[in-house]
Amino acid sequence: MAIRLKEVKRMKSFYVFVLGILVFMSSCEKWDLERKPDIETMDAKQISAISAVAGGKITIYTNDPIIKRGVCWSQNLMPDISDSASYSGNGAGNFDCNVSGLLVNTQYYYRAWAETNFGIVYGPQKTFTTLVGGPLPIISTAIPSEITQNSATSGGTVSYDGGSALIQRGVCWSNALSPTIADDTLVSGKGEGSYISRLENLNMNTTYYIRAFAINANGTYYGNEISFNTLTGSGTLPSVSTSTIAAITQTTAIGGGNVLFSGGFNVSKRGICWSTNPNPTINETFSIDGNGMGVFSSILYGLIPNTQYYVRSYATNATGTSYGNQVTFTTQSPITSPAITTIAASNVTLDAALSGGIISSGGGATVSARGVCWSTQQHPTTTDNFTTDGSGTGTFTSQLSGLQPSTQYYLRAYATNAAGTAYGNEISFSTMAGSIYSIGQSFGGGVIFYIDSTAQHGLIAAPFDQLSGVSWGCYGINISGAAGTAIGAGSNNTQFIMNDCSENDFAASICFNLQLNGFNDWYLPSKDELNLLFLQRFVVGNFQNSFYWSSSQNSAIEAWEQNFFSGLQLTYGKYDPISVRAIRSF
Repeated sequence: MAIRLKEVKRMKSFYVFVLGILVFMSSCEKWDLERKPDIETMDAKQISAISAVAGGKITIYTNDPIIKRGVCWSQNLMPDISDSASYSGNGAGNFDCNVSGLLVNTQYYYRAWAETNFGIVYGPQKTFTTLVGGPLPIISTAIPSEITQNSATSGGTVSYDGGSALIQRGVCWSNALSPTIADDTLVSGKGEGSYISRLENLNMNTTYYIRAFAINANGTYYGNEISFNTLTGSGTLPSVSTSTIAAITQTTAIGGGNVLFSGGFNVSKRGICWSTNPNPTINETFSIDGNGMGVFSSILYGLIPNTQYYVRSYATNATGTSYGNQVTFTTQSPITSPAITTIAASNVTLDAALSGGIISSGGGATVSARGVCWSTQQHPTTTDNFTTDGSGTGTFTSQLSGLQPSTQYYLRAYATNAAGTAYGNEISFSTMAGSIYSIGQSFGGGVIFYIDSTAQHGLIAAPFDQLSGVSWGCYGINISGAAGTAIGAGSNNTQFIMNDCSENDFAASICFNLQLNGFNDWYLPSKDELNLLFLQRFVVGNFQNSFYWSSSQNSAIEAWEQNFFSGLQLTYGKYDPISVRAIRSF
């Protein structure tokens, strides 16, 4: 009986113990339900070949704080923060995280998570797959420089675009690690190459994290992360004024400024910045023109013709960058060809006329030459006959000379500037009928002694004898081709004699080698040409009453000559020493 009572007591103690455990477990479960936050994993978005954005939503059922929150991911099921993870602040509510460093065309599992005083809580698992992509772009972040209290300079270099054209590049920064384009961002163009980015409106004495970024069709890519600290101090910004823009062309201009006050710090950089929009900054196109205080000069380049620009000087010290007053200017218009009209021909004579032109526009450049050009063919240019009649715009008059009678001419005014030569409308006119030549007229290096039926051509005699007492030459040699006697045969006769006769200083060679009054096409007249010269001997002048040679050969030993006293023409031995008078044709 005693034994049985003892067993009953033992059993009673056991039940009390079990009941205590159950009560304790019940209270713990109740505590967990009250303390555990509710966390939801949100769908991934902005999925690219190497990155995505994922996040969560946290609802708190008690006052237990959310110390940290974020997203973790892996290629394996049920990732936790020991795998890849990122965080995004603390507290309840919605949040997003950048999921980066992913592989192309790969499935990932991810969960939202939250850290409380009692451990890590995870949301449901979800999955996404990165996009198919080619090689990744290669991008590096520039080390920050020119750091002040509220600004800094960085940038990046895109050495390879990943096989897909970059549509945007720049830098992003934040007070937190791994900044993305969801944070503060400055875009600096597109495409491969190096670029500079100026960060403004930073907080004093603050640590910032910065990364260069590049965006193409496959997604957003980031360079290496760099941190820097803004300066502390109590100085002020510099004071600077902007100079008036000068020496303006289509694509360049000269500006500058004057740093009047340093602000208590050294002026590390100064220059000008310009844009087609008001209030340009050094985040746009700018120059660097030394440092320190004082006057400086700057060159504006790469400008667009006929465009208005806004310009401000700037100066940078440890406090930051200040800007001078804004000035504006407009680049020159593109140079075009001058606008010109041809004036109708007037005062037309046998050999001359008046014309000219009206230049209504210089085409944005100085007209350096102007005049008229003409030809017997249509569309004359300055490679034909032309005049030069000054420079500049306006009306000008041109004198045409050396024209042929009874001839139609085509005429255009012209004007030349830096863009080239422009021509006015084409007009035509005809000179008067008649001859501009007369027997006895001094012309073409001598005296006209014959005019043909056209009244435009004829023969000219040298104004004096070339030699007396000279032989015809080549006695005993029959000069083939030198027997011509007609008007117009003298030139050919002389050429044939020069080809076949090797003697020196004979009648034909003296004429052929003659250089007289700017002409070198003289020759020995034929028999009939010599007779025409005899008939006009008193008009031409300076003849002797003796015999003169012709170029007409009669035989291997004789040639024709003429007595200029009696007019008698006869053949005589080629050795006969008589006079020579050269002629030429026109």
